[in-house]
Amino acid sequence: MQTPMSNSKHTPGPWQVDEAWNDYYIVYEKGNIAELVSPTDMNDAEFIANVHLMAAAPELLAALKVLVNELGYMEYAEFDDARAAIAKAEGK
Repeated sequence: MQTPMSNSKHTPGPWQVDEAWNDYYIVYEKGNIAELVSPTDMNDAEFIANVHLMAAAPELLAALKVLVNELGYMEYAEFDDARAAIAKAEGK
């Protein structure tokens, strides 16, 4: 699902995970977003899961915005949580 996010300040997605020499990179079509090196106190599986979660961030944000825009009129606490997550992702 590709959703326009023209008012976003972050680098547009999709982002991908690339591994090189045990370092992980979050990349997009024009280059690197971040280089991530596993901290010594975190196991490899947890670190790799975190990298993939970070790489999915633009798509997750876009999907959440669509859901809130389409169904956010419903009175559920989860929509308040979703709005708060969107605001956090946008630095508000």
